[in-house]
Amino acid sequence: MTAAERAGAYYQEVLAPLGVEHFLYAIVRHQGVALGQLSLYRGPSAQPFSEADEATLAEVLHYLGEALAVPTPTPASAAQEHVVEEGLAVLDEQGRELFADAHWPRLVRLAQGDVLTPARAHEDAERLPRFVASLLAAIVASPQAVHRVDSAWGQFAFRRHHLSSAQGAAATALLVSRLSVEPLRLAEGAAALGLSPQQREVAVMMAQGHSNQAIAEHMGVSLNTASYHVKQVFQRLDVHERTAVAKLLAQAAGTQL
Repeated sequence: MTAAERAGAYYQEVLAPLGVEHFLYAIVRHQGVALGQLSLYRGPSAQPFSEADEATLAEVLHYLGEALAVPTPTPASAAQEHVVEEGLAVLDEQGRELFADAHWPRLVRLAQGDVLTPARAHEDAERLPRFVASLLAAIVASPQAVHRVDSAWGQFAFRRHHLSSAQGAAATALLVSRLSVEPLRLAEGAAALGLSPQQREVAVMMAQGHSNQAIAEHMGVSLNTASYHVKQVFQRLDVHERTAVAKLLAQAAGTQL
């Protein structure tokens, strides 16, 4: 960074407070149309960006332009689901990340079923790439399909867009969508209504139309105990029918059944 750049208002008011000493930026384009700017920053203790860094960034720009220019597909939607959030990554032919947006790492980790903790941090660098590689292999095998993954954190849909450069190099853009399916939405509604964890479980099954016997089998309790829990939910919500429970939970979650 030159002395003139350090004296400028942008450095003094924006970069300096953030501890930025070195930066590299490029315009992302698709077919000559500017789509946005990609900016990379390093602090004062890091090495300045090199010509090799600039060359690497230039190689990635084409793939970013291709990925960002592809319209986000309308999710394959059943009446019971909708997209909560999405993340995007561009991978080379070996499955290595060329680019990932801010949402990708967390969503992929949730799809895998784990949340990063200090005790497992050293394992994450190996497990996540293996998980992504297995996803990519499954998606390539069925390129027209939407690949679904269920974990304790919800349902995730992965979609692939094949990218290629004028030089013939290939890459893949993967879009991950976290879906809010009916049980998750209903549970969110039950929580919003202030039901206890046990009442939430019962209310969700009631809203899905399960009988007292089915609730008893699911919870591993007697029919009398399940009936008691059902009665508690009715009293707590001040309704008398399962359809009314479903409607209240959906409304509390901000959706309509």
